[in-house]
Amino acid sequence: MRVSSASGTVTEGEILSHAIETIGESHWRQFASMVSNLTLPERDLDRVDGLLEKSRKGAMSDRERAELEKYLRVSNFLDLMRARAQRELDQARG
Repeated sequence: MRVSSASGTVTEGEILSHAIETIGESHWRQFASMVSNLTLPERDLDRVDGLLEKSRKGAMSDRERAELEKYLRVSNFLDLMRARAQRELDQARG
């Protein structure tokens, strides 16, 4: 397992790949199927929309900015997971 990228700094994608490597072959398709459907619930999407609107208006507090950054990091992480899962499912289908 490679611990860091060429730049010497580990990326979220690499960390995710490390975690995925621990899933046994027999469980991978089931896991990938579940992951490919992961999304934030509507209440969280509504919150993100509200925070983005405040950001566009320049009316965000520091707490709200930190909250939005958390949502964006989680969203990016889910995107990485879904993309990896979809790629694996596509490869398994041949």
